[in-house]
Amino acid sequence: MPVTIGSFAKINLGLRIGGLRPDGFHDLRTIYQTIALHDVIRVEVQRGKMVAELKPSGHDKGRAIEAFMREKPFAGRVPVFLGDDLTDEHGFRVVDRMGGHAIKVGPGATAARWRLPNPSAARRWLDEWLDVLARAA
Repeated sequence: MPVTIGSFAKINLGLRIGGLRPDGFHDLRTIYQTIALHDVIRVEVQRGKMVAELKPSGHDKGRAIEAFMREKPFAGRVPVFLGDDLTDEHGFRVVDRMGGHAIKVGPGATAARWRLPNPSAARRWLDEWLDVLARAA
């Protein structure tokens, strides 16, 4: 069920990006202050297998991909989309319809044409693909 909320602006007073962690991500530390200026947005909850995402009402990852693919530098290119959750299924269908490569990571029913068994396999596949592209350039 969609709800309408105020999305308040903030001013970043400081941002620190830490070193690379063993999981491949960085620690982030930020200090910010909200201000009275805000947009009014309509949002809804989209449930996944182990997540609930708050997203703009009437939008999904498929619509976001369609919008990206109309803009530079994406227009005219082949979309590649990897995902591991129910929230990615709209994106898989759109990418397949556009003649791209939709890749499900992990188990479960999916609309994606391709599958990789786990996040480690996805990372290896991406590394190999980037190496091939770099050699072709």
